[in-house]
Amino acid sequence: MKSLGFTVSIILTVHSLCMGSHIVGGEISLEYLRGNSYNLGLVLYYDQANANRPLIDDEITLGIFRKRDDRLVKAIDIPLGEIRPVNYSNSACVPDSLKTLQIDYSIQANLFVTEFSDSEGYYITWERCCRNSVVSNMLNPGSTGMVFYLEFPSLQDYPFNSSPKFDNVKGDYICRNQGHELLFSATDADGDLLVYDLVVPLAGHTQNTNPYSNLTPGPYPIVQGFFPMPSNPQMAIDPTGLITVRPLAPGLFGFTVRCQEFRDGNKIGEVRRDFQIPVTNCPSNPAPSFQLFANGFEMMEGDTLIAQGRDSLCFQLKAWDTSDQDRLAFSIEPKNFEPFEEESFDPAAGFTFGPEDTVRSEFCWPRCFISETDYVFEFDIVVTDFACPIPNKTIKSFKLISFPEENQMPSIETEFEEYEGRVGEELRIRVSATDPNIDDILTLEFIQSLSPEFDIPNEFNYESGDGWADGELIIYPDCQHLDPDEFDLHFSVFDNSCRENSSDTTSTTLIVADYKAGESDFTPPPNVVTANGDGYNDVFSLPETLPGKCEKGAFENVYIYNRWGQLVFESKNKKFEWSPLSETAGNYFYLIQFEEFSYTGYIMVIR
Repeated sequence: MKSLGFTVSIILTVHSLCMGSHIVGGEISLEYLRGNSYNLGLVLYYDQANANRPLIDDEITLGIFRKRDDRLVKAIDIPLGEIRPVNYSNSACVPDSLKTLQIDYSIQANLFVTEFSDSEGYYITWERCCRNSVVSNMLNPGSTGMVFYLEFPSLQDYPFNSSPKFDNVKGDYICRNQGHELLFSATDADGDLLVYDLVVPLAGHTQNTNPYSNLTPGPYPIVQGFFPMPSNPQMAIDPTGLITVRPLAPGLFGFTVRCQEFRDGNKIGEVRRDFQIPVTNCPSNPAPSFQLFANGFEMMEGDTLIAQGRDSLCFQLKAWDTSDQDRLAFSIEPKNFEPFEEESFDPAAGFTFGPEDTVRSEFCWPRCFISETDYVFEFDIVVTDFACPIPNKTIKSFKLISFPEENQMPSIETEFEEYEGRVGEELRIRVSATDPNIDDILTLEFIQSLSPEFDIPNEFNYESGDGWADGELIIYPDCQHLDPDEFDLHFSVFDNSCRENSSDTTSTTLIVADYKAGESDFTPPPNVVTANGDGYNDVFSLPETLPGKCEKGAFENVYIYNRWGQLVFESKNKKFEWSPLSETAGNYFYLIQFEEFSYTGYIMVIR
């Protein structure tokens, strides 16, 4: 690989840079939590080669000073927190001697408005010595201290304010005579305007003979003999916090990024991050090469591709590298639209084994990723190698027009506008759909009624072909579905186009009724009554199961007559019991009335 022969030399170079060094940089943070509570923290970047446990402070003390007169308002002790390694862009390239630790200190502190109400604001500092002894752009860096510095406004004028917070740093080294981008951006929880610049680092008052902070107020002396990293063009930071640099000489270079916070045109605070970057002589790393093909034709940079809405347009990529062995990664980077959610090159990366070897991949423009107008999508295809220390890449720009297709709306209809079904029956409602675009693939969907809630067990199945679909809904109602007993059932059809007029909806009103009882459904009760008190056939009553499965209004009355037609018993209670204790033996006649039919029979009373 490109980095194999280089790794040994960079280890030797960086090892010599790290001898006797320890502090790399860091920054303070102030985050509002609730009430009077703030999270106050400090991040210290530290050479792991010299990060012996005794050199790491178990506790630090930050001083908060009033800007108006530099008076110490409050001192806050902060305990040691998490210690973890700093990430690198390409961790496989990093020797142990270059690895950096991130040491976090933090505490939840109470800052009261009564303490911090001065309109000119306040600053928080911590001083510590010493910097790396071989920093190239400072005089006597090994005996020069570092000032961690943050400003915040009056808590009365700007309550609940959080200071800008720098994003996680990367501890990469960079190459001489190569252009690099280093991201030192911050975020602000309050949405304040952030302005970045590169400033001369502060040295403070600590020295190698007095390395600890004594809560000394500002102003603080700057680093003596400091000069910016030699670069062509000059090292610069843009409004997003992106540093661009093309170093001209090897060495270890320190710098400070200041992030100022503005609200309504007024500066209300700032935070500074000190850091350092090793520059070394790197071997030549030519960028990878690639070709892009669509529909069998090679696309030149700047070409415009054409796609129809529902048709997938796939690009084929062929990439190679001049090294003996390398890994190449592929990506698409939108310029004027949001990134795709899931789509990527397949495969997303691959290895080359020699200058003549190639890697092939494919990216398919997502189906229906279109605009209703003739919209031009602009994007870059990027092929990146994994060379040390910073991967090199080749970028080519392309355009794509995804035309919306002509589409006619499908239609759907049901077998019934209103359908009455009864408890205990298997109810079936058929739907059918067609599409004027006979090549469209249709999808049917049953949308259950929401008001009232449709909780009847059901099955919905459909079959479809080119331009048609037929479906059937099977419903299995029981007694609990009689209240409510009317539902609006909706059915929809969708075609596979990418336009708005790609669906249609219809509905059926379903009415669920009770089981319709008939005379043949009635099982007559036993017609012999002994009325002798022995517990057998002592009364005349109805059986447990009555016509009408839900018994909703099924039973109305019972009448019992003697042989002379005289009424001897009547009841509207379906659980009636007639015990003829005072009646003579003989035959009696009964009439049982139900909601939809009546049933007559005789009773034999035996003494």
